[in-house]
Amino acid sequence: MDNTKISAFVGHSFADADREVVRKFTDFLNHVRDLGIGFIWDHAEDAEAKDLSQKVVEKMDGKNLFIGICTRRERAVSPENLRPLPLIEQWLIGNENELTWKTSDWIIQEIGYAFGKGNRSGHIQVVNRQHWR
Repeated sequence: MDNTKISAFVGHSFADADREVVRKFTDFLNHVRDLGIGFIWDHAEDAEAKDLSQKVVEKMDGKNLFIGICTRRERAVSPENLRPLPLIEQWLIGNENELTWKTSDWIIQEIGYAFGKGNRSGHIQVVNRQHWR
């Protein structure tokens, strides 16, 4: 592969709630590709029959850039912000304002895989609070 060109793999969510925002980014990436400046990109598609992890590894092979579209998927809390539930101490509770949003573990793993392979990486954190409440 010619290192003067950018060949990107784009990691993103397949959730229905993220479909529109992911489409906007992929449309933009197609536009940049069509400028003829040496940029190409690929991504996994949920309709493919292969196991997702196998698809991603195969599609990332030979790419020199990873772009992660990080949409909010899960809520997380630091252990120090949890306390035992009275009368049921094996259950933990915390305040909602101590919960933070994070992208899916799958996207985080793709970022780590790309970093481990020596890819340059860029992460796009999507801010669209409409469906995050």
